[in-house]
Amino acid sequence: MLDYLYASLPAIWAGIVLFVWVGFFILAGIDMGVCVLYKHITKKDIERRILLNTIAPIWESNQVWLILGVGALFAAFAKAYGTLFTSLYDVVIITLFATIIRAPGLKYRSKRNSALWRKGWDCLLSYSSLIMLFGYASLFGAVLSGIPFSFNEDGILMHSFKFSMLLEPSMIFCKAIIVILCLIQGALFAAAKVENELSKKLNNVAFYLNLSFMAVWFISCFLLTHVGIDFWFTTFSSKCVFYFSIIPFILQFASASFIMVRKSKVALVLNSACIVTLSVIFSMIIFPYILPSKNLPHSLTVWNASASLHSLMILTISLLILFPIVLAYVAWLYKVFRGKVTKEGIEAEKNSY
Repeated sequence: MLDYLYASLPAIWAGIVLFVWVGFFILAGIDMGVCVLYKHITKKDIERRILLNTIAPIWESNQVWLILGVGALFAAFAKAYGTLFTSLYDVVIITLFATIIRAPGLKYRSKRNSALWRKGWDCLLSYSSLIMLFGYASLFGAVLSGIPFSFNEDGILMHSFKFSMLLEPSMIFCKAIIVILCLIQGALFAAAKVENELSKKLNNVAFYLNLSFMAVWFISCFLLTHVGIDFWFTTFSSKCVFYFSIIPFILQFASASFIMVRKSKVALVLNSACIVTLSVIFSMIIFPYILPSKNLPHSLTVWNASASLHSLMILTISLLILFPIVLAYVAWLYKVFRGKVTKEGIEAEKNSY
């Protein structure tokens, strides 16, 4: 029994890495979504401040999931980590730069009572968050679509990834799906935290984004199963994954129904469940590969890209000790700051965003 568990550690850690990244898109998707939308939802400065303050207590803790995701990938699958980030180096740098410059936007946007000052930070904050979303979505789109890489006789990585590959059909649909879902996360979370007309605006935005997702997902499923638009996704119809593709439709239809009756929290939970479902579907498509290559024999699997079993065992013990602390902290944070954000509260707190 122990020998079987020991040999299964690479697959278990692939699941752990997936779980952490799903957590990132569910939680960090909230603050990225709010940051992208708040500039376009309203032109009133006080309402923009209200929206920013819905994520003020949580956005930094949400970035912990990014650190965990990258760290877990590096520790458990260093070869896949190096191959992915080397092949998509330009995308990684642009995404990292956008991630860095977003933080000052949140911190300094409301420090001066100047329309020009705040307008400039609004643009920086909104568009840097959008670049972040597209950057992370591009990385996952590349994993799902396959990257053109191989290893020579000396084991040295050879790759030929180009920016134009970001425009491949499967990449476009993957990015659209991830970006739309994160925008829905942000809109629904903010709608649940604010009141009156502003909440209604956010629910309306979430509803139309919801419809957009269902349209994109339907087109994606049709093309992947009937046309075979991509080298890697031709496996989509051959693994019975198609039958699971109806679940996101059901979840988003239910979410739209709750949005219509202003049940934002329930709709948020359903949208999060949709993210989880899609992650499982995409994992079923590529397993046992953790990083597919366009040159199939060079693809990295869960087993040939993993760390040693001894290292994975040490990582597992560390995870069992530390990860419950992270989960407890996140749960405590969301519980403490679960109340509504109001105009009066912002004006009374001089350190609010």
